[in-house]
Amino acid sequence: MDQRQPQPRQPISSSQNLLRPPPHHRPSTTTQPSTPRLPSAPVSAHPTSIISESSTFNGTYPVSIGRGAVIHPRAKIFATEGPVKIGEGCIVSEKCVIGAPPPVPGNNSDSKGSNSEELPITISANVTIGPLATIHPGVYLHSAVVVESHAVINRRVDIGGHSKICARCEIAEGARIKEWVVVWGVGRGFGLRRRVRTQGEVVNPLLVLDSGAGAGAGAGEKGKDGSGGLEGRVIEDARLRVLRKEREALARFISRMPERRK
Repeated sequence: MDQRQPQPRQPISSSQNLLRPPPHHRPSTTTQPSTPRLPSAPVSAHPTSIISESSTFNGTYPVSIGRGAVIHPRAKIFATEGPVKIGEGCIVSEKCVIGAPPPVPGNNSDSKGSNSEELPITISANVTIGPLATIHPGVYLHSAVVVESHAVINRRVDIGGHSKICARCEIAEGARIKEWVVVWGVGRGFGLRRRVRTQGEVVNPLLVLDSGAGAGAGAGEKGKDGSGGLEGRVIEDARLRVLRKEREALARFISRMPERRK
C-alpha cells in the first residue's frame, strides 16, 4: 500500500495570468485587405412607391422609382455603371439583383465593368422581376415584361413589351427580344425557344362552357369572324389588373413589417 502523503496545492496568485496563450502562439501581424464600402446611390422615389427597409441602393449614379412601384426585402440595386430607372407599377421581388457591383481592385477576372462606357438600366411600367433574378447593366425592359425567378438578363439586352422570360433562363449579352415573345428553357443560348403570344382574337372559354355542346361551335365561329371573341390585348389588360391587385396586397404586407418587428 502506498503510504505517501498527498502534496498540498500551491495557492494561485491573483496576479497570475490564467488566459495567457501557449508559447507557440504568436499574434498575426498581417492585416486582411478590407473590402471598400460602396457609397449609397441617390434615390428619388415617388411618394406612393413602397420600398423595403432591407433593400439596398449602391453606386454613384441616380436611381429613380416610379409611382406605385414595390421593392421587396433584400433586393439589391447597383447604380455603378449608369443610372437606374424603375417605372411605375413595377414589382422588384425579393433577393433580386439589378445592376452589378464594381470590380474588386486588383481582380482582372471581370473586365466588363472596368470600362468608362455608361450603361443605364431602364425598367418600364408594369414590369415584374421575380425572386433571385439578375438584371445586368445596359438592359432595357419594355412595359409589362415578366422576368421570372432565377432568370439572368445579361448586358445590353433589349426585351420588347409584354414578353416573358421564364424561370432559370439566361439571355445572352446583346440579345434583342421582340414584343409578345415567351422565352423558356434552361441555360444560356442553345436550348432557348421562342413562342409568339397571340395578338389576334380567341374564343372566349366562358361562352363555350356556358352555352353547352350545341352552342359551343357557334361560339367558336363567332370568335373566328371577330364577334364574341376576346382580343389578346384585352387578356393582357386583365392580367395587368390582377397584377395591380397583387401589387397593392404586397404594399400592404411590406408596410406592416416594421409593426411586426416591434
